[in-house]
This record gives sequence, structure tokens and C-alpha cells, in this order.
Amino acid sequence: MTVNLRRGVPTLTAGDYALLIAARDGARKRLGFLLCGYVLMPDHGHALIRTGYPLTISQVIHDVKKAPARWLHPRRGTKGPIWQYQFWDSR
Repeated sequence: MTVNLRRGVPTLTAGDYALLIAARDGARKRLGFLLCGYVLMPDHGHALIRTGYPLTISQVIHDVKKAPARWLHPRRGTKGPIWQYQFWDSR
């Protein structure tokens, strides 16, 4: 799956990556999905995940995107959506 920053949102910095990784790890503990691999880029991220019934990819993405937005805003002095609404998955 792929998630992108919204247009106009500043790209991620080295310090931001640690927050994203912590949010992802927290989501893994809460939801129990399998993470096979990931890469974080300045304006987007990719991950290879597997969910088990009844958990859906949409639920995982929502959870993974929610926490970083709350944590990044105070660091950046910003507000509003950080991530594009949708995500892309391939099977």
C-alpha cells in the first residue's frame, strides 16, 4: 500500500520519520497486522502488510495515519489534514 502527503504539506524531515515509525509500531501492537516491509520517502510511504479477518487494510491505514498527524502538528506549528484521503493497494 502507498500513502501520500497532501499537496502543500511540507515534506517529512529526519525527525518526522521516528514519529511515523513509532505510530506504525503502536498500530501493529493494537491491531495485530503483519508488516513485511516498508520504506518512508519525503512525501509518501510504502508498506507491505497483511491483515486477518475481521481487520481490514482501511482500518490499519486509518490508524497508522491518525497518530502521526496529531504528533506532527505541534512540531511543525501546522493544522489540518497531512495525508491524502485515499491510499493505494495492490494484490
